[in-house]
Amino acid sequence: SMSPNSLVFSHQRETVFALSPFFESIHVFTTEPHSEPLPANVSVTKVTWKRNAPISNSYRIYKALVPFLLRNQKSTVFSHMTDVHAALISPITWVLRIRHILWYAHATNSPYLVWSSFFVSNIISSTVGSCNLKINRKKIKFINQGINEVNFPYRARSFKKLGRFLYYGRLDESKNIHLLLELVVALRESNDIITLDIFGKPANLKSEQYISRLISSSKASMLSDIVKFKGSVERRNIPKIARDY
Repeated sequence: SMSPNSLVFSHQRETVFALSPFFESIHVFTTEPHSEPLPANVSVTKVTWKRNAPISNSYRIYKALVPFLLRNQKSTVFSHMTDVHAALISPITWVLRIRHILWYAHATNSPYLVWSSFFVSNIISSTVGSCNLKINRKKIKFINQGINEVNFPYRARSFKKLGRFLYYGRLDESKNIHLLLELVVALRESNDIITLDIFGKPANLKSEQYISRLISSSKASMLSDIVKFKGSVERRNIPKIARDY
C-alpha cells in the first residue's frame, strides 16, 4: 500500500520513503496507490487485485512486471509482505539474475513463501518467530521491527501500580488477543485499577469471526467495564494515543 491511511499496511509507504535516498529511482507496483506527494525519484503503478480471481490476478501481475523486469535487469526487486506476488515473479527474477529480496513476517509459513524461498536472493524478517522457515534458512536475515524510535520518545514515569494497557494492531487470531483478556483477569487480583483499550480491526472474515466470538464470550462480558474495543485508528496517530498509556 502507498496510502498513509491504510490501517494495516501504511508502514509500506514509510519504507519506500526511507529507501528513496539510497536509490537512483524506485518504481512501486501496488494494489493501493495514493495521490499524496512522493519523493521525486519514486513512481507508482497500480496493479488491480481482485479477491478469489487467481488467474486474472496472475495475468495482471505478469503484464505489469515482466516487461519492466526485462527493461531493468540491473535493478533490485523488493517484495514487501507479498508472498503471493513473489511466488509468481521470483522464478523470472532468478532466470534474469535480478536480485530479489522478500520481506516476510508471519508465524505461519505459506506455501507461496516456501516456493519463493528457492528463487529469491534473500528473505528478511523481524524476529526468529516471524519466519520459521525450515528450508533455505541461510537466505533468511533478521533485522528487527523497523520502528522509528523518534516517533516514540521515552517518558520516564513512576508507577505504584500497573494501570492502563494498550494494544494496537491487527485483530487476528494469530495475535492471541484472547490472552490479553486472561492477562487482565490475572492482574485484577493484585491491582485495583486495570484497563485495557484495544485498537485495530480484523484483516479478514476469519478474524472477524474470531473477534465476534471473543467479544461475546463470558470472559469478555465479565470484563466489559475495563476492556474496550476502540476500533481502528490511523498509524500516524499511534504515538499521540500511546502517550496516554
